[in-house]
Amino acid sequence: GAVSYAEKREDVSVYLKKGVLPEADSVDDESTWASGALEYKVRLGPGDKVRYDFACHLHAGHWMLDWLKPLERPLNIDRIREDFLKRWRKQLKIKLDLPDRRFADALNCQLTHLYMFTVANSVRITPISYPLWWLRDGSYVLNALNKGGFHEFSERACREIAPKDAFGGFGSEGDGPSELIWVLSEHYLLTGDLEYLRDVWPHMERKARLLMEMRRAKKPIKIFTEFTIPKCMLAPNTDILCLAAENGLIKGKMDHHFPTLWINGFAYLALTRAALCAEALGLNSEIYRKEAEEIKAALIREAGRIFGQNDRDVTSAFWPCGWASKEDRFIKEKFLEFWDKVRCPKGRHVPEPLWTYFEAGQAHNYLLLGERDKAWLSIEWFLSNHTAPGLYTYPEGIDGNTALLWPRTRGWDDVNYVTPHGWTAAEVFHLLRDCLAREEGDRLVLGSGVPESWMDRSFEVKGMPTYFGELSFKYSPADREVEVSIDGLPEDRIELEFPIRVKLKKKGQA
Repeated sequence: GAVSYAEKREDVSVYLKKGVLPEADSVDDESTWASGALEYKVRLGPGDKVRYDFACHLHAGHWMLDWLKPLERPLNIDRIREDFLKRWRKQLKIKLDLPDRRFADALNCQLTHLYMFTVANSVRITPISYPLWWLRDGSYVLNALNKGGFHEFSERACREIAPKDAFGGFGSEGDGPSELIWVLSEHYLLTGDLEYLRDVWPHMERKARLLMEMRRAKKPIKIFTEFTIPKCMLAPNTDILCLAAENGLIKGKMDHHFPTLWINGFAYLALTRAALCAEALGLNSEIYRKEAEEIKAALIREAGRIFGQNDRDVTSAFWPCGWASKEDRFIKEKFLEFWDKVRCPKGRHVPEPLWTYFEAGQAHNYLLLGERDKAWLSIEWFLSNHTAPGLYTYPEGIDGNTALLWPRTRGWDDVNYVTPHGWTAAEVFHLLRDCLAREEGDRLVLGSGVPESWMDRSFEVKGMPTYFGELSFKYSPADREVEVSIDGLPEDRIELEFPIRVKLKKKGQA
């Protein structure tokens, strides 16, 4: 049954609520809001099966799409499905055989969602609510895709955004130049491509100089940003990157306020990366290294006064910024205080209700702090709770109509939040990936987030991109041994942080 909204001023839901179908079986509707339903009455005996395949045209009948070929009939859904899966299996480089199937599915689902969101050489936070390249979220997204093995796409995306210094849905923001250096340097670290690094270095250098200027600013610094979300298009502060510096630190804008430790933590990360890349190119790196150390010293002074007042502090101090020390008793106490007051008061886990990417980032920081059990409380939540059950998607719990596009979609969903959300997907990927293997300086650390419950089972990781090359390893519970395969990295630079004592064996050793 089908109904024309232009003619009847009602849709098929009115009929379905009454348990009937509209009389007409086809309609044309000038309003484009025609709706309909199909009813199938099936009687199955014991052991009988029935299957229906449907092909639904998107934008059917659009006058500029009349060149599209009609579907071949009969539909060969099995072949189409297998071809589709074959393409994705080829693109997903990391192969996981783990005791917890959810862990492997969650990691690969994040990469799949993030790559599906991409448009040409651009990443997206989500297809409808935020169909734009938002720099902060996008930096996490692009780095996740790069660490997931999507190097060719990542290089194209990096080259395309390298000339920019700040952009996003809220306009210019103070963490923008830093996150661009993070993204550009990450691709070099994962590929070792010096030709690429030489090409993008002038852009990295410009951003590093801009950060140094921002730290010495006597007045606001502005950068024009062309594309913002509709409600910010006429905002008077859209082009403000930062205000006058304070206490030797950048006073940068982010998310409509000025989170000191977040902005300067990313500046420390960026200038450290600038020094590393300059050194790789045989250039003078001391100016960037010195600037990074000055920022770090100022951060530590300021942290003693304000650390923990902003949820972003425990979301970025160790990962990804790395300015805080795990040996700093004050920082550790603040992390434990946040846990006891916010994330797990009175021993009861309280999931982050709105900014789910924050909880994933916080779990990552607890992991690096050596608090494996705390990290896993959040990991378990992400593995068990999905906005779309079984698809490992997570929400940002605010109005999902930010770009004003949902009213143009069909159906009756009341969209109250953004899902899947790219920043959360990227944070979850980074968290799960680093549970298995992560880089720390010139060392590769394995097993930081592997739970003890896995250690009586064999498991294997294959094809994981790292800064040191492609990594594979497998664990044997019989002799409690981890066999590692990675070219060019000596054994003394591989550390094991599994929950029980295990032996390391480099592949090829007797």
